[in-house]
Amino acid sequence: MKSKDPPLYKYKKILDIIYRIESFVIIIFLAIMVGINVLEIVTRVLLKNSFVWVYPINLLLFNWMVFIGIAVVFYRKENITIELFVRLLPSNYQRYVNILINFAVMGFFIFLLIKVPVLMEMQTQKLQIIQIPRYFQSLPLFIGSFSVLLVIFYDTLIVIKGCIDK
Repeated sequence: MKSKDPPLYKYKKILDIIYRIESFVIIIFLAIMVGINVLEIVTRVLLKNSFVWVYPINLLLFNWMVFIGIAVVFYRKENITIELFVRLLPSNYQRYVNILINFAVMGFFIFLLIKVPVLMEMQTQKLQIIQIPRYFQSLPLFIGSFSVLLVIFYDTLIVIKGCIDK
């Protein structure tokens, strides 16, 4: 990265912090899920008893892991992309196609984020067993969407400025 781009460098540092926090959160949630499931298996075998709250907690934690994990995948650039057709184009066109694709992806995530208030209003009822508002299941979708949007915006700035060849 060019040293004459301090705002871009600061933006990248912020993305690094968000990435570390999100990575930590998904690791903790996975550990909790494993722990809960081991506890469930042990109590079923030894005590012939099952906890009714295991499935809804697992579902909630899984939602958080997947949707926050999407942002981590985008940050690490491990998302599946089809570059075969883009690479067939001359290099100066590849840059514009990548920018166009990034704008399309940003548009999708902006659309999701615009729908947050509507979805939150529709999900005020409580989950049956764990008695928390239903929107806690969809909240990670919006957190992950916002994080992905930040990453794609950064990538787009890099491609536009020509700092790094995408």
